Amino acid sequence: MISETDKAWIAGFLDGEGNISIQHQKAPPGRSPVYRHSVQLTQTHHPSLEFLQAEYGGKIYDHHDKRSSKFRPAWYWRCPYPEVSRLIHDVLPYLRIKNEEAKVVLEYVEDRKFERPLSEDEIAWRYSMYQKYREAMSRRKSGVV
Repeated sequence: MISETDKAWIAGFLDGEGNISIQHQKAPPGRSPVYRHSVQLTQTHHPSLEFLQAEYGGKIYDHHDKRSSKFRPAWYWRCPYPEVSRLIHDVLPYLRIKNEEAKVVLEYVEDRKFERPLSEDEIAWRYSMYQKYREAMSRRKSGVV
């Protein structure tokens, strides 16, 4: 079981180096648009990402910028979809910067339906969640939060 100290550390890590998001991808004619949620962290300290991988699973990917030798080696860890809800629940009380975005992503993860094909209501709901996420991100970046 993960300690409260570790949860707070992960929250600070996410606030500073992480990305909590809902992405939108337009679909070709006749297909539903795609909405994906994501939680990932980029870091030059590989053991920090190994800790997250051990607790939540997922993969660590090479993210080295090879354009110049002045950039240190870096990696990013992506939280697997089934663990996003648990991760956000763990860190939400400690998030200071990306708290509102995390709440929107959590609502999206926990309330979306998996019907195929997606109903018009589900497509509209997913779009509204995507817009809600973008508004939360915009408020944070403008300093309104």
